[in-house]
Amino acid sequence: MFPLRILFRVAGVLFWVLSGWILILFQPIWPLSFRRVVIRLWSRLLLLILGIRIDLKGKLPEGGALLVANHVSWLDIFVINSHRATHFVAKSEIRDWPVLGFLVGRAGTFYLDRGRGRDALRVMHHIRAVMEQGEWVALFPEGGIGDGLTVRPFRGFLFESAAGQSVPVCPIALKYTDEQGLPHLAPIWFDVSFFRSFMRVVAAQHIVVQAETCPLLTDPDRRVLAHHARTLIVQKLGGGSGRARDREHLPIVKPYSGK
Repeated sequence: MFPLRILFRVAGVLFWVLSGWILILFQPIWPLSFRRVVIRLWSRLLLLILGIRIDLKGKLPEGGALLVANHVSWLDIFVINSHRATHFVAKSEIRDWPVLGFLVGRAGTFYLDRGRGRDALRVMHHIRAVMEQGEWVALFPEGGIGDGLTVRPFRGFLFESAAGQSVPVCPIALKYTDEQGLPHLAPIWFDVSFFRSFMRVVAAQHIVVQAETCPLLTDPDRRVLAHHARTLIVQKLGGGSGRARDREHLPIVKPYSGK
């Protein structure tokens, strides 16, 4: 027998998508503060429908910041947005996702065309502008979805938007587990279609997102920022990846002082 849980969740997600389209119609007339609240609650609603619980450890920055995280699932965006409306940097292909691409774009995502070298400068300009206004910008520096077991090297060019600036980098380690703390495979979106990944999440039970923040970082060198952000995330996830570059000697980043 087809579980009623799946039917209810699919129906709930359809309602969630429809509500997103309706909210977009009113978005231009809302003040920014109210728009942030709507995006946060809309993201929380999706996680509630799917039965996903978030276990947040650590403190998130209060002002403008560049959030960087390991990329495990399409759910990552909504996990972060559920705490505070955030601008994301995503590859331009996501814009073509059915339904979600448009909704995520209207929620404040900056799309990056990786085939155009100068497009990074355009995106970097937008990132700095919104962070200076006290907004969060989040990116996944691995450049793609991981397998949930290892963290690939971070691409450092977008760290330039925070290097030497008055805003910190906040690394966040994301891990999907069951209630016993064991890895949960359903949310991992690696080498499968979006539809198959979505149905795995819909059918799954007891998904917990372990989100743990790391110390805030600041440094004038983007390579140093990228290296230490990745090192901290790897440590929070429970160990190294076995890559030699984890042991490269680079200057120690000073914790963000807030000045």
